[in-house]
Amino acid sequence: MNLTISSEVYILDDGIAVSRRSDLIFYLVPVEDVERVVAQYGPSTRKDAIVSSGTSVMTPNIEAFEKYLPDDVNIINWHWLFGPSIEPQEHDKITADTQAVTHVGFEAMGTAWKNMGGFPWENPTYVGGVDNVKVLMCLRIYGGKPHVYSGLAIHNPFAREQITQYAKSESDLFGLMIQEDEQQFREKINRARESIVSCDNSHILLDDRIMGEFSIGIPSEQRTPNSHLSLLSMANAWYQAGVSPYDNMICQTPLFRLRLGIVEYLFRCSELLEETIQTALYNKRMRRDDLEFHTAVREWSTIIGNRNVSGYHRQFEATKEFFADRIPEGMRKSNELIQRL
Repeated sequence: MNLTISSEVYILDDGIAVSRRSDLIFYLVPVEDVERVVAQYGPSTRKDAIVSSGTSVMTPNIEAFEKYLPDDVNIINWHWLFGPSIEPQEHDKITADTQAVTHVGFEAMGTAWKNMGGFPWENPTYVGGVDNVKVLMCLRIYGGKPHVYSGLAIHNPFAREQITQYAKSESDLFGLMIQEDEQQFREKINRARESIVSCDNSHILLDDRIMGEFSIGIPSEQRTPNSHLSLLSMANAWYQAGVSPYDNMICQTPLFRLRLGIVEYLFRCSELLEETIQTALYNKRMRRDDLEFHTAVREWSTIIGNRNVSGYHRQFEATKEFFADRIPEGMRKSNELIQRL
């Protein structure tokens, strides 16, 4: 018996042919290409069709759709982190906080370590609970593709604003550190701390014992004090921007949850916070580390502020190459850490 099986799949010549006959069209292209692609195929969209995008940045898509699509087309965007009640601008604002600024913080850590020419897991400053999380999240990000992160940072206007604030907060704190201006430094830290510890929302409350199990180098027992400039800067940036990170927990990613978790842990542990303040202000051994991080934050902020996609990719790939041998282990252990915490 002969059976004829039809897949009912038709291969059309190009996107114009697809647009002319489709009732539902998804534009799933890198954010930096969306305007070019919509300009090419959008005018051919048939009447009453539904057009959507599922990227993590909505503003460029909406602008391109409104510019190039016919007036009789329905624009309905979606994203798996958000429900239909979230407007595109609100989507991008939440994404800026939960993803873009988080990524830049870890990217800057990686670039600083690369520029110093030393792996953090070989340095007792970067072992122990909080620093184990930093290292693994850094390796996790650099295990990805640069265009994913550049799209979030460069094409999201709210991300650029928040990254600029993060860079300013870091620079302000670093300036006070090298001046050893304890009074103003403590004032800034205390204001940021109050905004975190007074929050009525549920807390993450990471377990230091569990975090301590995830070292990929020197045992946690050999830990030496760290200034945690990256985390102090994040808390100050949230405070200065009037952002409550707990408001975005419904749309959290594992990276954001872990970053908020280690910031929260630092500011809720009085003994660790005091050690951090003393180290930031008076421990000269940390000065080069903090200087390299300060420089890396400025580099990343400038690249993003200039909307330099190619520069972003070069910076990302150069740092990724430095960590290449340990990225697979970092990905594996970061998956384990996320499951545990």
